[in-house]
Parts: sequence; C-alpha cells; structure tokens
Amino acid sequence: MSDYESHSGKLRLLQTQEGETLTQQCKRLWLENNLPEEEFHDESNLFGDLGEKYIEVDGKIWEVFDRQDHGDEDSFCRLTPNPDGTLSFHTRYYNGGTCMQEMIQDELKAKEL
Repeated sequence: MSDYESHSGKLRLLQTQEGETLTQQCKRLWLENNLPEEEFHDESNLFGDLGEKYIEVDGKIWEVFDRQDHGDEDSFCRLTPNPDGTLSFHTRYYNGGTCMQEMIQDELKAKEL
C-alpha cells in the first residue's frame, strides 16, 4: 500500500579509482558490499539492489549514509552542504509515485552537483 515517507541523512560523492569506468566502479562497490560476483551484470543491479545506499547522477555515484526514517510530512527534498564536503538531505515523498533515490537525484540535478 502506498503512503508518504520521510528520510534524512547525508550524501558523499564517491571518487573513482584511476581509469575506472562507471561499470567498473559499480562492480567494485558491489563486491565491497559482499554481494556475489556472479550476480553482477551491470550498474542497474547496484542501483536496484542497493538503491537506498548508492545513487547515480550524470555518471557520478553518491553514497547515502546516516539515513533516518521520519514518518509522514509533505513532499520535498532539501540538500544542505556540510563543511566536510558531504551533503545533508531531508526528503519526503509519496512512495506510490517516486522513491528516495529519485527525489535525491532530481535535487542533485537541479543544483547541478
């Protein structure tokens, strides 16, 4: 059953290793999360299976951490820069039409981060 969700936490832009493609970075993160290598086919698996931990925007991967669920409020997404280079987020949405990953992706694109 669909309902409103509210989450907050932090985002950190993950750096690629030298010469690493997006697909290679996704596979590395997949393995770092102790998932079986034979189940990795492409980056869609990472963002499908670990979509509340990793978000891709324009070929860059953001890691979600310190996430908290806040129950129900109205729809929005706020990003606030932190001195350590991370971003704090607070988002609320109706889960029958979107998800946390899409809300954050849209806001990152709007801010061109």
